[in-house]
Amino acid sequence: GSVVTTRRIDDRVYLVLNDYLNFPQPNVLCDGEVAPPPARISLWSDYWPAPAEPTGKGCVYESEADYVSRVGGSISDLALPRFDVKDAAGDVIVEGSLLDATDLYQPLADEVWNLTSIVTFDVGQSVPQPETAVATFTTATSTVYMSADNVYLIDAQYLSDGASTAIQKFNLDSETGGVTLVATGSVPGTTINQFAVDEYAGYLRVATSEGWGEERSNNLFVLGQDGEALTTAGSITDIAQGESIFAVRFMGEEAYLVTFRFVDPLFTIDLSEPTDPVVVGELKIPGFSNYLHPVGEGLLVGLGRDGEAFASDPQVSLFDVVNPSDPQRIDQVVLSGMWASWSEAFSNHHAVSYFAESGILVFPMQTYGPWVELDGQFQNRMENEFWVLQVEPGADDPLRLLGSIQHDSRPMRAIRIGDVLLTVSEDLVRANRLTDPTVLIDELHYGRIAQDDFYTLPRGVEQLTLSVLANDAIPSDATIVSVDQPASRAQVTIAADGKSLTYSRPLFSNDMFADTFTYTIESGGRTSTATVTIYLQPEPTPDENQPYNDRFRVEPGSTKNRLEVLANDFPGVEFVQAPQVTEVSTPDAGGTVAVSDDGQAVVYTPAEDFVGTETFTYTVDSGASATV
Repeated sequence: GSVVTTRRIDDRVYLVLNDYLNFPQPNVLCDGEVAPPPARISLWSDYWPAPAEPTGKGCVYESEADYVSRVGGSISDLALPRFDVKDAAGDVIVEGSLLDATDLYQPLADEVWNLTSIVTFDVGQSVPQPETAVATFTTATSTVYMSADNVYLIDAQYLSDGASTAIQKFNLDSETGGVTLVATGSVPGTTINQFAVDEYAGYLRVATSEGWGEERSNNLFVLGQDGEALTTAGSITDIAQGESIFAVRFMGEEAYLVTFRFVDPLFTIDLSEPTDPVVVGELKIPGFSNYLHPVGEGLLVGLGRDGEAFASDPQVSLFDVVNPSDPQRIDQVVLSGMWASWSEAFSNHHAVSYFAESGILVFPMQTYGPWVELDGQFQNRMENEFWVLQVEPGADDPLRLLGSIQHDSRPMRAIRIGDVLLTVSEDLVRANRLTDPTVLIDELHYGRIAQDDFYTLPRGVEQLTLSVLANDAIPSDATIVSVDQPASRAQVTIAADGKSLTYSRPLFSNDMFADTFTYTIESGGRTSTATVTIYLQPEPTPDENQPYNDRFRVEPGSTKNRLEVLANDFPGVEFVQAPQVTEVSTPDAGGTVAVSDDGQAVVYTPAEDFVGTETFTYTVDSGASATV
């Protein structure tokens, strides 16, 4: 199966898995003989073609009685999931069935077919293996909430009568590790994540969103257990019509909801009376928060964006909710110019680290950097970093940015050991001073060092310098030690300082689309190899008279950008009449463009506030017109 989540209580770990009942297929009989697998009979002909339909006539499935007789005695072993335990050498030392048929609860609806298991492990055992396991049927549970006494499976169901959330409550036996289904219920709408569910004083609180478009609304339900049913004790419905829940946080007798469409309302909800929850406060500010994290008495940090779209700049907000009827944002940090960015913290709270003792908040961020010219080509590398902020309530500047820690691959997690902050990416661990992340203490590369490279050899260019180390996760002592020459017989040489390569165009390059070779670097006794791909633009032929398409990058809000569109056209071709741009089409995203006064370029201005890609064509006259 696939892992949904894990939880730990004392010495027990609870593992939640999604799987399916893998029933054996019925045999196909053709002329009385069993057809070899994977034989199927196509019941829906043109719409559901069989993957390996037997040829010939008289093919039928075996009867139900024959099927039951054949597999009935071993159906549990064949259909239910199994487990095995391996030692350090990879040898299996324990194996068996994860579930018995008596460990399965019956489905609550006809439309559910996924098998969700809750497996208990006692980590105090010398040989870890499942202690107990139960399973129920869901539509593939992805959200799990666990308290000290209970575990809740939160199952979004999109059925014919609309979306709802089915809830199954299991009780945890601290003595035996057993897990028992004790109650079920459902509420309208669906939850955003595990923080939309909370157990407090015997009640379960659930925040959901339902509907579409202008009919979208949000709810908060307080559920109590009545026998084997979870029933609604109190609720608030139709919160923020036309908006969706983006973040939820329950804190004791209060709840905080962030919804979003055009502005970011932060709702404070009084849950002190479970049968009568009340919205007591609301704060409307631009932008939205994807995640709320408590950072002290009456304080919340919100991670999200500062604008009306997902492409706006990331921001961190500090909210004062001491007075629930009057929530306030007392500070914010906007990471300006990073609209083309994404943080795992927006969707996975495990990526957020808050160290309460020192008030340090850390989260990863990935951003497309500015376009820069490298080896004659414009590139914008992905920048990977961790942002470090200080949360200091009562200070003049209660939320401030301390700095960022750069990595060369996807940033993942941050932890601390004493006064040292450890940040981990896919191939690097960096140790920095916790309260001053600009101070690097040490680092360890443990993954792949060399990264693959891609270049284009332009028309008319015979040699290309390749700064292949620019995207590699390397210390400063790394050098290129060897190159495997390409099969094209192009020549690749290593620079004297071992920091770059030179690629020379091969003969007959017009017959090739791309060329590849590998290089190896060494650093600190470690070696790593990567592949370089060179895309070859063909050399011009003597009778060639054709312009080439262009790509330019201009800054949003800029005006009258001169685009030298002829710079890559007609290389090596001599003309009696010099090529001239004669006309341009209307850009497709509202910008304006005109032919320059000298006819050698075009002048382009993007529409106000436009960010994206815009295209247009221009016509060149060099005695034989062409449009690109």
